[in-house]
Amino acid sequence: MRTFGMTLGGISMCGRGSEPLEAGDALTPFLTADAAPELEIEICPGGGALPVPAEPLAGKDLLLYYYRTQEGMVCQSMGRFGPVSSVCWAPGRRRFAFDVNERDYPHIFETVEKVLQLFPVRRVLLERQAVLLHASQAVLDGRGILFTAPSGTGKTTQARLWRDTLGADIVCNDRVILRRHAEGWKSYGFPVDGDEPAGNWGVHRPAAIVVLSQGPENRVARLRPGPAGARLMSQTVMDVWDGEMVREVMMLWVRLLEEIPVYALSCRPDTDAVETLYQQLRRDGAMP
Repeated sequence: MRTFGMTLGGISMCGRGSEPLEAGDALTPFLTADAAPELEIEICPGGGALPVPAEPLAGKDLLLYYYRTQEGMVCQSMGRFGPVSSVCWAPGRRRFAFDVNERDYPHIFETVEKVLQLFPVRRVLLERQAVLLHASQAVLDGRGILFTAPSGTGKTTQARLWRDTLGADIVCNDRVILRRHAEGWKSYGFPVDGDEPAGNWGVHRPAAIVVLSQGPENRVARLRPGPAGARLMSQTVMDVWDGEMVREVMMLWVRLLEEIPVYALSCRPDTDAVETLYQQLRRDGAMP
């Protein structure tokens, strides 16, 4: 397909390219056919090398280099021969030109996933009151329980225990989009979702966020706003070098903590951990 539509965190997008793009199974549920998308991405293959902005490097992550300009933020992916792609994000922008150096990097954009990977998704989300959290989400009785912790702590294990013990659905396996709406918070899946993409295209109402740690006993306690906010910040996918982004994320978490409880669960990987947390959530009214 040369044109694709996609909904991400409730945001409708449309992308166009001169060459066909494939979409993997994990992304397929996110594809849509919106006639009036909020964002448009035009993939523009160039004749050769892309210019590097004259401004000093503002920051970088594993995939992108960021340059702050008067217009906004230029985001470039780099390769052996210089920039592979370049796109400028600016507040309020609805149309994006995604410049690509196809001369030196032929066929670099063959999938929709690659476009998504090198697009400034975090900034698009944050502008719309949404953030990415490292978490697995289990949904029971229409309510989402988000398990967050550093990789290897047991997020997916606890979600599976909720599925096997209580019949919950695992709808996110590694990353969750949390977005603030006028009517309250909603959680959405993210296509790049770890080694085992789950059925992560649903939209849900988060009931609680659970910060996991491994321990010899199963213990749960509700966190006060200060410690809860610090734990959420540590598991947020964001540009930590950008002080303005960090402040905006922090303010969103402050608002979330006014509505959604956050718990610390020290646990073993067993069914008693499920029962311990479930009963606490029922006592607090987070679960029916």
